[in-house]
Amino acid sequence: MPVTRLLSIPLWALPGRPRASLDAARSAGARAVTPDATAPGWRPRDLDRSARRGLAATLRRLELRLAGLDLFIPPGHLADPATVDRAAEAVRAAAGLLAELAALTPADTVLSLERPEGAPEEVSQALADHAQNLGVTLVDFSPAPTPWARGLDLARVLAAGQDPASRIATPPAPAVIRVADRGATGPCTLGQGKLGAAAVRATIDTVAPGAVTVLDLTGLPDPAAAAASALRLWASLGVN
Repeated sequence: MPVTRLLSIPLWALPGRPRASLDAARSAGARAVTPDATAPGWRPRDLDRSARRGLAATLRRLELRLAGLDLFIPPGHLADPATVDRAAEAVRAAAGLLAELAALTPADTVLSLERPEGAPEEVSQALADHAQNLGVTLVDFSPAPTPWARGLDLARVLAAGQDPASRIATPPAPAVIRVADRGATGPCTLGQGKLGAAAVRATIDTVAPGAVTVLDLTGLPDPAAAAASALRLWASLGVN
């Protein structure tokens, strides 16, 4: 089951290959992490059973929850007839990896990606069915209506001048929320911009208690320091 009050750290933002980045996440104070299934060391095709067991063992040793996987391949690849088969196989492989890891270590079985407008409905449904059979939920971060679970990117919400708490409260409840802050000149460390972290956390806890929350560190010059600061702030806003 999702642990809503844990703020997950995206592993791409931390230095090193999987084990080094996991150590860095724990050192920053993280209790949950979200790997990128397109990154070296996390690509399903590169991980045999032994490697997958090793990653799960490291997560358990560090007491880190696996807060789903990211798979942000170019969205158009699921709509282009020339690339749709390969993209669909990447989704199936990532769902399989997540399901296997979830059988070995505490995990939220949510796979985040972006489904483009124009993606064949039969492909979207087949992928959702395949994932569901594995116990995995596909989460769509595109702004268009989706047949998959809803993902909400607060960086986009802020950039559009919208109210984050209102968007979180808009049905359907998001399955995954990417938490980000933004100042006058662009992305900033959580709590230093206009997000309103306290209101956002209160809204999540009230209307989206099943959501997995993942920190978005895109565009920040020192992601590791920003992650540590964000984790301290998030913990101060409620009991983790």
